[in-house]
Amino acid sequence: AALAMLAMQPESQGSIILLASKGTGIASILIVPLFGALFTKNPSRLAAVSSLIIGEGTLALLEITSVKLPLSFAPSFAGLLAAVAVYALVSPLDRRKQHQRHWFSLSTPISDEVKRAA
Repeated sequence: AALAMLAMQPESQGSIILLASKGTGIASILIVPLFGALFTKNPSRLAAVSSLIIGEGTLALLEITSVKLPLSFAPSFAGLLAAVAVYALVSPLDRRKQHQRHWFSLSTPISDEVKRAA
């Protein structure tokens, strides 16, 4: 849907190269949660979803408004940086909450659960 919206901009109509470039930019942001899931010890779903939303939102906002970025960076690079930053910030916070929930769920002694089951 985002690719179709970006394809309707006047500067990208009639150019398959610009359209492919924008599609590649959208797909490159998917790398962040993929690498987070593959290369972190405890991947966080909340961090993955948050990084996708912020990364794609940043990309779409920069494409629609046609803001010129410093050093001539592409909007997809800014979206990728935003996605990495959000994943890096949200992942440790979510991991702490998961640990607290996990610890709380194990606070009942196992022997009491065995007695109830018998």
